[in-house]
Amino acid sequence: MTAVARGQAVPGEGQQEPGREVETPTMAHVQRMREYKRLGPRVGFYTAVAGSFDRGALATTLALRVRVTERWIVGFDSEWNPWITASVARAGAINLAFTGIRRWPLTWERVNLRSTLQLGMSVLLFDVFGAPGGSVGLYVATAPLGIDVDLRRGCRLVVDPLGVAIPVPHLTGEPFYYMQYRISIGFQFGG
Repeated sequence: MTAVARGQAVPGEGQQEPGREVETPTMAHVQRMREYKRLGPRVGFYTAVAGSFDRGALATTLALRVRVTERWIVGFDSEWNPWITASVARAGAINLAFTGIRRWPLTWERVNLRSTLQLGMSVLLFDVFGAPGGSVGLYVATAPLGIDVDLRRGCRLVVDPLGVAIPVPHLTGEPFYYMQYRISIGFQFGG
């Protein structure tokens, strides 16, 4: 029995092709997306704030970004990371890190996916029993799945809701670390 005999319309007779819910982008939409997705200068900067939701901590970041390709970005981050306990806020640590970012640009959307990895050093800013202020150690951080939203002309809103940061500012004796699960929001200009 044919499709016409069963009472169904034949594709091509004023209906959308089967299984296709999305219309083909118009030329105006393509032009608008090109404007939003314009990469901007190869060298740029990034600024962000972050909060930890398991161990109390904040972080403010200022960073340099260099675009290697549309999909790969490298940079250098500097971060002040105060720690907050139930009774008091402490100066925390200064973290300096080299950053690698892998992007997955979505062709017809302003939103892009990204993964970030950081490796560097952490400097303790206050005295803790067994770890004197000024101790220098390791800093590792990752945001395995984040997004950036193309705003205009190389400016992006960056959201990393699944970040993990591990400053280990004291490595000798018993290592002292302050692991943080973070949510980060920032702006990237260029890069």
